Amino acid sequence: MEHIKIFALLVIICNAFTNCKTEQKKSIKNEQHKIAAFKEYAPAVEDTLNNRLRLGSTKLADTSEQLKFEPIFKKEFEKFKELYNDQIDTSKKRTIQSSKIFSVKTKDSLYNFEQDTLNYDSFYYYDGFIKPLDLFLVYYADSRNELGIFYAIDGKSNNFYEISSPFDGGLIKPLVSPKLKWLLYYVNNDYETKISFISLLKIEQKETNIKYTDYLGYNSDKWQIDDAIWINENTFALKVFDKYYETMPNQMIEERHKNIRYLKVSF
Repeated sequence: MEHIKIFALLVIICNAFTNCKTEQKKSIKNEQHKIAAFKEYAPAVEDTLNNRLRLGSTKLADTSEQLKFEPIFKKEFEKFKELYNDQIDTSKKRTIQSSKIFSVKTKDSLYNFEQDTLNYDSFYYYDGFIKPLDLFLVYYADSRNELGIFYAIDGKSNNFYEISSPFDGGLIKPLVSPKLKWLLYYVNNDYETKISFISLLKIEQKETNIKYTDYLGYNSDKWQIDDAIWINENTFALKVFDKYYETMPNQMIEERHKNIRYLKVSF
C-alpha cells in the first residue's frame, strides 16, 4: 500500500514538472518574433504584433509655419557638427549575429530579422542603438520594389515603431536632440531634384517608459538634404543641395550636387 502511495506521488510530481516545462516553452516561444523579408508587397513586419505602432504621419506636412529657416556659413555648420553627439552606438555588440539573421533582444522579446542572403533583393540593416532612449534602429531595404522602411524598437517597453516616409525611399536614421526631447529625421525624393521631407517626433519621458508622438512635418520643394545636426533643443542645422544628373564618357548617368548651402532651422 505504501508503495502505491509513493508511485502516485511520483506520477503527480512528474506531471507537474512536464506541465511546467511545457508552459516555459510556450512562454519562450511567445516572446520571439520572426521578422521576414518582403514577399512581393506583403508587410515586412508581422501584422499580429500587438506592440506595433506607426509614426511619421505625412498629414503633418502643413505645419511649415512653425519652422524658421535662416542661412548660415559652412564654418558655422561644421562647428555645430563638431559639438553634436548623436549618441548612436553603431557597433553590433547589442545584437546576436548569424549568417541569415540578426536578433535584437528587448526586455520581454527577441526579434529575429531575416536577411535575404540569396540575391540581396531585400534585407535588413542594423543601424545602431540610442543608449539614453534604449532604442534599437533597424532599416529595411527592398531594391526589388524600390522601397525602404525604418523601424525603432524600444528595449524597455517592447514597443515596435514603424516610422513612415512620404517617398519610396526610407528615411535617414532619427537624430536625438541634446536633452532627449526630440527626434529629427529627413528623407529625399529619389525621383526629383529638389523635393525632401523633414519631421519631428516629440519624446515624453515617463517613469517606466518613453512615449513618442508626431509633432510636425515639412515638405520642401527647394532643396534636398545631405546632412542634419542638432544645435539645441529648439534648433537644428541642415546641409542642403540641388541635385542634377551628368552623363559620363562611358554613358553612365551619375548623380551630382550643386548650390550647396547651410541652414539653421528653429521651431
